[in-house]
Amino acid sequence: LRKLDEVAYIEQETYGEPSSTQTLYDGGSWYLDRIDQAGYPLDSRYIYNATGNGVNVYLVDTGFNYQNTAIFDPSLSVFGADFGSPPIDGLDCHGHGSAAAGIAGSPIFGVAKRAKLISVRVFGCGGITSSTALVAGYDWIADNLVRPAVVSSPSSFPYTQAINDAVQSLTDLGVLSVVAAGNGPAGVGGDACLRSPASLP
Repeated sequence: LRKLDEVAYIEQETYGEPSSTQTLYDGGSWYLDRIDQAGYPLDSRYIYNATGNGVNVYLVDTGFNYQNTAIFDPSLSVFGADFGSPPIDGLDCHGHGSAAAGIAGSPIFGVAKRAKLISVRVFGCGGITSSTALVAGYDWIADNLVRPAVVSSPSSFPYTQAINDAVQSLTDLGVLSVVAAGNGPAGVGGDACLRSPASLP
């Protein structure tokens, strides 16, 4: 296979998991309070002058419960693709993706309250996926891209060239990719230079 002109490289399949989700204190949205100010003490307010209106956020994760109208705006939360096992129309049977989507764009709990959230599910219910499924998710975004766009990908894999190449291709298309950096397996910190896609500059 290596001798074929259409084969760039061959590498071993890798596996990864979403980065850990931090528990909110007193059930509050502490992350919103922390975003809008550089120093302490926190003032228990989230002040913003942009809503993300018109921006497409592709959530490459465990899916998210976009049908939950108590958390998500049904006109701004949609199914994109599902490469998880088993496929369940981009819905979340793990929890990580729904938490990430809520932080990204829930009208109540989110940072970009009017952004369009698109579920690109790549993880199964156990929170594990392969580099092949992750790359398939990134490739689907490239093939179906609507700009302006952001890719949220809070996953952590051992360094994998195929993952980095797929994210670089999105960057080359003008897409901002927000990825976990410094996270290792099960939330254990690690050198981002040894992780994918965090090792991209």
